[in-house]
Amino acid sequence: MMALLHTFQSIAHALKHNVVVKLLIVSVLLFTACEYLARQTNLFYPRKISDLMRLQKDYRHPHPYTMFTEPIHYPPTDKSPDEYRVIMTGGSTVQFGNPPLPDLLQQSAAGNNFHRTKVYNFGVISQNSGQELAQLVHSIVDYKPDLVIFYDGGNDILDPFHSDPRPGYPFNFIVYQKNPLMYKAGHYPLFSLILFKSQLIRMLFKGYFEEHFLNLKELRKKVGYRSEPWRQQIADEYLKNILKAERIAHQFDSQFIAFFQPLRYNQKKPNPDLDEARAFHAQDVSRKIREGMQRFPSLSIVDLSGTVADQREDIFWDDIHVNDDYNAVIAGQIFHHIRKYLK
Repeated sequence: MMALLHTFQSIAHALKHNVVVKLLIVSVLLFTACEYLARQTNLFYPRKISDLMRLQKDYRHPHPYTMFTEPIHYPPTDKSPDEYRVIMTGGSTVQFGNPPLPDLLQQSAAGNNFHRTKVYNFGVISQNSGQELAQLVHSIVDYKPDLVIFYDGGNDILDPFHSDPRPGYPFNFIVYQKNPLMYKAGHYPLFSLILFKSQLIRMLFKGYFEEHFLNLKELRKKVGYRSEPWRQQIADEYLKNILKAERIAHQFDSQFIAFFQPLRYNQKKPNPDLDEARAFHAQDVSRKIREGMQRFPSLSIVDLSGTVADQREDIFWDDIHVNDDYNAVIAGQIFHHIRKYLK
């Protein structure tokens, strides 16, 4: 007992006079506290990002062919003869809203005496046109829609700039592709894997892990990231997907129409907060898509990207999502173009 007491006294004496040990203990305690906060709260994230993180807990469920899906409220496959079924798909700009675009279209249909029309929301957060094409083939056509609506283009344009740079690839596909279970143990650096266990270090050194795990710089170099041909390929991939979707929908006796959505970068009003490189990318690819539309005059696609050009108010709360008031304006524009189909 005396020996144990002597040991504690020795440790206390060492701590009293050893500044390095004190700093080490304080650092460990501080890191532990910050790590706990990082794991239990979204304290280190801006509010909008933390809101999206909260959403990710309930969304982007892995799914074959489309890569991920959402808890969609599917209609019955046995459609009533009296029902005119409209299925609308896209990304989060379709899935979410207060109310979402499909709900606003349903309200407009009912208010204009199209009582047979039922509008269903098949939107999936982060989905691009290629995933919507797969969704059309593997899911939507099974529900016998009379009209299929795509509202998209934004994710096709923006995702290659900030995540997987390969045109047409799904959101963060490279992350799924680089699954550690698919590689030998030595493929990933041991030290980086150990550090990756810390949520705090993940947040503070995101770029380090992206490079060591994903080799993002090498991939961007390979695809010609930010080059003219790369931006053209993004535009071409989008238009090819819309062309295929229209033809497939018609083969299943469905009408089809696509809407090329507006982005914050389509507004002409000056905004010093916008990243210049990102803005140029979005504007140039949008222009290429609009030019591509001219090559296919029979394609059922409506360009809504320019409708925000003269808006002087802050109608976007991020690059792609508009506020509730302007969402209603977009719904009105869509309804104007689809009412000829409704019953």
